[in-house]
Amino acid sequence: MPTPRERDPKRTVAEQGRNEMGAQSRPGAPAGGDAAARAAGGEIALRDLLRNLFDFEMREIVTTRMLPLIYRFAVMAMAALVVLGVVTAFIQSLWMGLTWLLFGPIVFLILVVVVRVFLEFVMAVFRMLVYIEILDRRTSTIEGHTEEVVQDLPRIQFWKFSLGKRRTDPR
Repeated sequence: MPTPRERDPKRTVAEQGRNEMGAQSRPGAPAGGDAAARAAGGEIALRDLLRNLFDFEMREIVTTRMLPLIYRFAVMAMAALVVLGVVTAFIQSLWMGLTWLLFGPIVFLILVVVVRVFLEFVMAVFRMLVYIEILDRRTSTIEGHTEEVVQDLPRIQFWKFSLGKRRTDPR
């Protein structure tokens, strides 16, 4: 069950991203060992994923949690397509089937690499979003401090003295 902090609609994407990109486990979730506990944890994670998937206010990012599922589905689909290509090629001719049998695994590996690179790029974009929000929060706190320094700056007179001395210097 999500904590009140996790249900907070004002929670930043950075806070959500840290939770989703970390170990993806919650406090109190099963850590391993017991198969029934892991199944219950998976059921809770699936329930949360579906709940967040149909949250039309889009309070939480679901993409980062769905990437492993998308990757598994893509690998299975590509394997099925290569097997289908081999079978279809054998139906057409023996030599075409042998060619597909030879080059099918290479095509499969190339497709897996392409999908993996794309999904890692998507993950990197979301991680950059998290880091940008963290930096934004930090700079907003620094902004208040710099305004105080700017207000105190006219009170500091040593720089006027040094500039005035340079102007009167005859060199």
